[in-house]
Amino acid sequence: MNANLSAHVARMRAEITAAIPDPGFDGVCSIDYEDWAPIWPDQEGPGGSTVFGRWPDTWQLYRNATLKQLREAHPTWSTDILEGVAKREWEASATTFLRTTLMTARAIRPRCAWGLYGYPPSYPSDFCAFAPAGTSCTITNGKSYRPGSEYADRLRAMNDVIVPVLAAATAFFPSIYDDFGSDEKGVAPTAVASHVQFMMNETQRLRRAAAEFNGNVDGGTGIPIIPWSCYRYLRGAGSPPLPSRGQQLLSAADLHSEMVLPNKYGAAGVLVYVQG
Repeated sequence: MNANLSAHVARMRAEITAAIPDPGFDGVCSIDYEDWAPIWPDQEGPGGSTVFGRWPDTWQLYRNATLKQLREAHPTWSTDILEGVAKREWEASATTFLRTTLMTARAIRPRCAWGLYGYPPSYPSDFCAFAPAGTSCTITNGKSYRPGSEYADRLRAMNDVIVPVLAAATAFFPSIYDDFGSDEKGVAPTAVASHVQFMMNETQRLRRAAAEFNGNVDGGTGIPIIPWSCYRYLRGAGSPPLPSRGQQLLSAADLHSEMVLPNKYGAAGVLVYVQG
């Protein structure tokens, strides 16, 4: 896939200046890019051999278009070669694009806390992936699984790819949304809380890695972590979920996990998403 970086930067300058007219604005500036990321969506899916998670549909579109472009340019290459080259070129180009985006934004409004929404990413289709070790958790198909560390280990390895991008940010904005609710599909409140704990700990790990990338010895402690949350279940809770999409309020236990628990793990605050 091709992108015009200079045109992107020019448009950014115009749009940021229009949206934030005060050059001294010192608030939170969270950029939302969800259609793709500098992580190559391989054939396994984010869960690898586990049952958890799938790549977003738009990531698959970019994957297919990138492979198609390479295949047309190199028709004699094997599938393995195409996959390897596509991964290297995609991750390098996407990293450059997002680092340039963040650095440009910082230059235009230097007092803003700039970062990317949902970074570091999390992909599970069910919070069973984060249930405490040694417990069982029921997912959509009614089967029970014992969560382990395989998904978390794979997620950490994938997130290592985005360290150069995070190193260009001045704030981290992970998503801790509770899509379904702790009563949906047998997910216990402890699993929802474990998801928040994992995401906060993973963000702190990557903040340290980003600081090391920049040659800083302070571990990045001056960079705030401000997770995105919501006071409603974004996909609706209960059965069927869609009629109540975004309408049902969080339970007391899930509200505590979303709004209070992040502080325990070092959040500088919580950004609350409000659906229009």
